[in-house]
Amino acid sequence: MDAKSVFLTANADTYYLWGYFDLTNGPLVIEIPPGMLGIFDDMWWQWIGDFGFPGPDRGEGGKYLLLPPGYKGDLPEGGYVVYSSKTYHASLLGRAFLENNDPKPVDQNIKKNLKVYP
Repeated sequence: MDAKSVFLTANADTYYLWGYFDLTNGPLVIEIPPGMLGIFDDMWWQWIGDFGFPGPDRGEGGKYLLLPPGYKGDLPEGGYVVYSSKTYHASLLGRAFLENNDPKPVDQNIKKNLKVYP
């Protein structure tokens, strides 16, 4: 970056996450790695819930169960933070923090621990 660059929130020391989820076939589990900060939003950009440091896992990582609108099916016993979306599509917006100005450990953490499955 230099004085001539034109970027919104440009920086070289932030690791961002952004994903979209399709809930039309039912709930999804999203396993969040430790050390994250972020939110789940529906497709109207309405807040569903936090994850990571401001969320229930407090930055330790956790399993989140994202439900589609009006879901009436069975839910697993314990171990999940359950959030309900008002839309059949949702997004995850998050960030991680470099360790000693090195993105490699963060990248490895996310590749190893971020999981999405029905």
